[in-house]
Amino acid sequence: MSSEQTATRVPWTPVLVRVMAALMVSLFVAAMDSTVVGTALPTIARELGSFELYPWVVAGYLITGTTTVPLWGRLADIRGRKPVLLAGLAIFVVASALCAWSPSMLWLIAFRTLQGIGAGCIQPLVFTTVGDIFPLEQRARLQGFFSSMWAIAAIVGPGLGALFVSTIGWRWIFTINIPIGIAAAALLWGYAERKDQRVEARLDVRGAVLLTAGITVLLIGLGTGTESATPNWPIVGLALLLLGGFAALEWR
Repeated sequence: MSSEQTATRVPWTPVLVRVMAALMVSLFVAAMDSTVVGTALPTIARELGSFELYPWVVAGYLITGTTTVPLWGRLADIRGRKPVLLAGLAIFVVASALCAWSPSMLWLIAFRTLQGIGAGCIQPLVFTTVGDIFPLEQRARLQGFFSSMWAIAAIVGPGLGALFVSTIGWRWIFTINIPIGIAAAALLWGYAERKDQRVEARLDVRGAVLLTAGITVLLIGLGTGTESATPNWPIVGLALLLLGGFAALEWR
């Protein structure tokens, strides 16, 4: 068995090293953007105003970064990993530039939500691409290494955000993503994926929309009650209807 496993090992060519570096950097940046803004939010709120809205800078990113994962995964099955991952990187980079430009809190929330859509593509497709390239023997160790990017990002992100705020300004939290994302896309360009990995499938756009809307409305309902600790029950009820519609759609 050992000789068979050895025969299936994928050699580390220069192109493969570049692809793995691009995947690692892409995952790290997408993961770090969920934590890096935390220490910068008070400064951002003072500059842009609308202090009561600043939790949505994080929430918007996390909601779309989570709920769009199945949609991106299905699209990658249909169109291939590389073009879809490059599209996700493009959305992430453009949204980062728009976040850096944001003239108000509402614009920042909107662009962070768009940025989360790009992150929702990057995060799962990194692991899927690693699984496509490597056999099980190599895959387990590599995916463990890639998973550690989340822990590193959680540790590094808040400190890096505070450093940017105290030195060159909070907008650089997003600006720094632009050259990193472009470099990652350039490195991925040389990756020739296997065409036989594509499948015929249907995109579940309605499910993704219902899930995203349901979670968003639920968070609004839980945070906009008429009393400090009382949810806004009509809005919560609407959220439950949306989530129920999602469950019914997926059950069929």
